Amino acid sequence: MILGSLLTVLVILLFRQGELDGLEGRLYDARAQWCQFFRKAPTDRLVHVDIDDAARETLGRWPWHRNILADVVDELGRCGAKVIAFDIILSEPEEARIEPGGTVTDYDALLAAAANREGHVLIPASMVFEAPAVDPPAVTSAIAQLSENLELSYDQFNQKLRAAGKAGLSENEYVHALREAMDMRIRRESTSGTAFEPLRAKLLPQWSRMPFNENAPDARIFHQQFYLIQAERAYEKFSLPMPGPISVLHAYSMIAPLPIYSAAARYGGLVDHIPEKDGEVRRIPLVAEFQGRLIPQMALVLACAELDADPSSLEITNDHIIIPTPDGLNVTIPVSSRKTLQGQVGMFMDIPWFGSGNYRAMYPGPLGQHLNIGWLYELSNWRKDLRLNNALIDDAIKDVLRIENDWGPPDRYEKLKLGADDFASRTVYLQQILTKDLSSMVESIRATPIDQRDQYTHVPESFDAVNVAVEQNKQLFDQINDRFKQLHQMLDGRVVLIGDTGSSSTDLVNTPLAPQVPGVVAHGTIVNAILTRHLWEEAPEYVTVLHTLAAGLLATLAVACLRHVQATFAVFFLLLGYLVLNGLVLFDHGNYLVGTAGPVTAVVLVSVAIMVVTVGVESAEKARIRHHFS
Repeated sequence: MILGSLLTVLVILLFRQGELDGLEGRLYDARAQWCQFFRKAPTDRLVHVDIDDAARETLGRWPWHRNILADVVDELGRCGAKVIAFDIILSEPEEARIEPGGTVTDYDALLAAAANREGHVLIPASMVFEAPAVDPPAVTSAIAQLSENLELSYDQFNQKLRAAGKAGLSENEYVHALREAMDMRIRRESTSGTAFEPLRAKLLPQWSRMPFNENAPDARIFHQQFYLIQAERAYEKFSLPMPGPISVLHAYSMIAPLPIYSAAARYGGLVDHIPEKDGEVRRIPLVAEFQGRLIPQMALVLACAELDADPSSLEITNDHIIIPTPDGLNVTIPVSSRKTLQGQVGMFMDIPWFGSGNYRAMYPGPLGQHLNIGWLYELSNWRKDLRLNNALIDDAIKDVLRIENDWGPPDRYEKLKLGADDFASRTVYLQQILTKDLSSMVESIRATPIDQRDQYTHVPESFDAVNVAVEQNKQLFDQINDRFKQLHQMLDGRVVLIGDTGSSSTDLVNTPLAPQVPGVVAHGTIVNAILTRHLWEEAPEYVTVLHTLAAGLLATLAVACLRHVQATFAVFFLLLGYLVLNGLVLFDHGNYLVGTAGPVTAVVLVSVAIMVVTVGVESAEKARIRHHFS
């Protein structure tokens, strides 16, 4: 009994020191894979729009021009998507294109305009949670000195140091110090509305007298830091105030989208996954702190939007996050603390993974609620072709109407002001215009030599163009309607997640169910958990300690009080019973996560150790007796 108790205490100590974390992770994964008998049916309010291999074959190598994404957003809006979320970081501008006629195509402006039109778009940001390296004292001192004069060149600064009897900085150290000094001054002396040139004139008065040269090191660093800070400040609209003293992951820096996207987006959120020591993503921080404010996780924001809840109304404590809903059926999300590079930190949600490991089969239906983004872009192109044909019809029919007819002159048609997409109304008017009498007149003109047609020279060609365009648009109109009906049925009122699921994607995570799963699928899994209220709650540490203690003591009693064979069966059924209790009853049915490694280790270690000691003692006793009677 004493040995079993001591070994049980040893297992508890190992558990509390984190020595069983590796085994705990493997048992956690096995439980997630095999214990899914009582899970709720997944939501039908979520659709993944995939940038997959098929889309790449159609649209070309990723990344695409952002006008393609703008067209996709417009189509999603037409199809009734409730919220559109990008799992794409739009932190770098795309170079505008100058067309042959001299017009400029600003791809970022096109996508931002589409997001603004749709009105319910989420653009995410990424965070850096690793602490930057500590600067040596010489660099720290250099940052303070350069912050007083940002225009000191590398040579000038080192001359100043040597004159003071100090060693100079390397070029890399100087550039780092200058960047930090500029960051400090820009943050201190600007706001979100500060313009670039006035601030440059204030902080870099000598440089400001010259034309801006973005290739000059000083100017380039100032330009980069200014717009990085402006992007961060533009993203503050999506942050939340700290609710009080909570344990939360701290972000040292942010990779924010361009300010034009923050201005156009309705929602924002954190996009990062936090792998554990073994590289798997089992939990995710639902909020993170940056510069004294909280940034919510994008899946949490999406769930709020679907539930018609304002993310700013979230109730956040160390134990849970509550989403207040208009119908009063609030969603309570359990959160717990985890060991991170920053120590024990809270606000982590266990991701309720489900399915067989094939992410495309997680949701019901033939498509599994996954849609190739190419379908939407193809629909957009069909609409463009329809508009072009409609414009051709309008120009050509006005030419045809210059001949004498019963319908009216060209200006009557112009006054109709038909919409660019409105082929149905055009069809009605064309049926009135293109009569047999008009056709006969056109054929009469066609039979007339060209040099004798007077002002009707191109009327036959215009008439033919109208008929060809009408036939093309009839086919396009039917294609558009059929595709729109399919997509509207799938997307209307749903949350849409746009992300990279291609085989060449760099946004892949290892999960308890399968390795190399697209990161966007993880976000979708979190949204599903919140919408279905299928949420896992992590048991306090003391619960696992009590389970371990009970398991170890029961194993001790079984081995100490029963014969070897009986003890072996007892330990086997004890272990099996605990796995059923932990996996099926507590976890699968109750959504309650109790540590498994501690109790399992206690049962195995205690039973094996006591049996070995018992067998050894019995063998020694038998040997003593044989020796005594020999």
